Amino acid sequence: MTVNFSDYNNIKSVQKNLINNSIFNKNFLLNFCGLKTLDMDTVELSAKKIENDDKISEKPQYPLKVKIKDTEGNYADAVINDVTPKSNIKNSTGILALTVEDTQIAGINFYPKDNHIYIDYLYNNKPGLGYKGAGTELLKCAVRESKAYGFGGAAELHAQQNGTNTPIPFYYKNNFRFKNNNVLKEALTLYTIQNKIPSNQVFGLSDGSADMILDREGANALLEGNRLYKDRKLVKIDEKIIKDNHDNIYSCTSYLFDPKIGNKKCIVVFGEDEFGCIHYLPVILETANNNEKKHFVITDIPYNNFGSRDMKKNGLCAAMAAIEKLEEKYNYDKTTVKKNIFKNK
Repeated sequence: MTVNFSDYNNIKSVQKNLINNSIFNKNFLLNFCGLKTLDMDTVELSAKKIENDDKISEKPQYPLKVKIKDTEGNYADAVINDVTPKSNIKNSTGILALTVEDTQIAGINFYPKDNHIYIDYLYNNKPGLGYKGAGTELLKCAVRESKAYGFGGAAELHAQQNGTNTPIPFYYKNNFRFKNNNVLKEALTLYTIQNKIPSNQVFGLSDGSADMILDREGANALLEGNRLYKDRKLVKIDEKIIKDNHDNIYSCTSYLFDPKIGNKKCIVVFGEDEFGCIHYLPVILETANNNEKKHFVITDIPYNNFGSRDMKKNGLCAAMAAIEKLEEKYNYDKTTVKKNIFKNK
């Protein structure tokens, strides 16, 4: 493996820059929280086909009968009503409520903005009742409202963290993507979904909110019952057992995420400590060609949630080992680091 670190002579130089940087010295205690939020919801979708066009379609008619499930997997009859106050009609704000046996379970607020529907709130009033699929049915209504405005089903929202819980995985399962194509957040989201672990175990307290979008393709797929995230893969590359300077053992696994959009990829090293807490170190890569030879370029190491200083160093070594395996797999000749990558970190 050939690694050219520009102004840094070897890996140790890079490790030193990582360790001395205050951003990389922040340690988040990732906890396990059993609170039920929308990220625990299940996508329950109708099989009805929706035409893929941007023509203005008929506004949905309410009350609308839908099927959701209880915690035992049995179908329950639900009704979605338009409960928009007359005072809201002038500013085009819509409010829908989903009820089961006259008990409101969930609701959604939205309004037209530019060329999409903006979802202001999506909430679950009765999480203790244990119904699944209510949030998805309300999102489908928002998509139909978007079509009625001529937006083709496009929608946007801000997934807001509530305490230690984040609804990001829920929206991601419903075909929403990160607005700025954040490959790291997408990789972390896939990690929680694939490993069936609580999202707050990885995201931490300061990283559980995001602007997300639903494009026309995703909107039509939502109405057709297709989960687009299943076509995206977080692939395991390497496994290592490493120790810190106090002989604490970390079981580390390196994953590659390729979003199939542009040339960016992401290597994430996840390390589980003796207490079961998961730490991670991300490395953003791009592919490049030089004289017909392909190579990787490390363009960013956004931040580090990988425990002690010594563990940060070992985590970076684990990432380099994973990249070396990728070089062999894809027949790449070297890995370089973008100049000034550590500037302002």
